[in-house]
Amino acid sequence: PPAIVAAATVVGDCVPGDASILVPGRKQVHIRNLKPGDTVISYFKKKARICHVMHITKRSVASASLSSIKLANGSSIVATKNHAFWVNGQKWSAVTPDSQSKIKVHHIQRGDLLVDFLGRTSEVCAVDDVSTAGPVEVFNLLVEGHGSFFVNGFLSHSGMKAASHK
Repeated sequence: PPAIVAAATVVGDCVPGDASILVPGRKQVHIRNLKPGDTVISYFKKKARICHVMHITKRSVASASLSSIKLANGSSIVATKNHAFWVNGQKWSAVTPDSQSKIKVHHIQRGDLLVDFLGRTSEVCAVDDVSTAGPVEVFNLLVEGHGSFFVNGFLSHSGMKAASHK
């Protein structure tokens, strides 16, 4: 994999360890089982791309930092409130956009259409707070190139972009 030229600032947009990440072969791997050098499916300029995981961050957050996005197709995604997902017609959007993000992020809301790895859309039916007894371990990926990857089948962005060279 390419070397990192500029270290990315660790940002707070993350997903719990049991979130599924799309890898080559259309397989899903829990994010906690990925390691630097593994490959994931990314999407940039209307093309799916295989990209290397450059770095993985892991930390604990209070459940108040998390939201559950419930979709019309019956699936849901748990993520930190500032984790960006691709919304059809709005671009990157999060429950609570972070002004510190390296990318422009809009506000996600009921009725928005998230885009999956097949290009299909699924409507956001509800956005709920997550409540757990204690802190939740969350992970984020620094992926080479643009920084996008698929969480539970839906296009997301780490909030970071890796600078690389050969």
